Amino acid sequence: MFHAQFSVRIVPWDEPLHLQSFAAGTRVAHTARKNLLMASVRDLGNAAGEEEVVFFSVVPDISQSSNKKLFSGQQRQ
Repeated sequence: MFHAQFSVRIVPWDEPLHLQSFAAGTRVAHTARKNLLMASVRDLGNAAGEEEVVFFSVVPDISQSSNKKLFSGQQRQ
């Protein structure tokens, strides 16, 4: 009934984020007209077993998109 607004990528906490995988994830998400959300979970190592979720989102720059009519809700002529 509803289309997702985000493409979510879970990345390992202890591994570096490579520019190629970031660029690829961004390209795929934006092609599908979604925002990219990259997230990682870190164990805080305390007795309570708490974890920390760290994330960031990448929003497409619509003004630079060749599909800007699709993002703005306008129909192609």
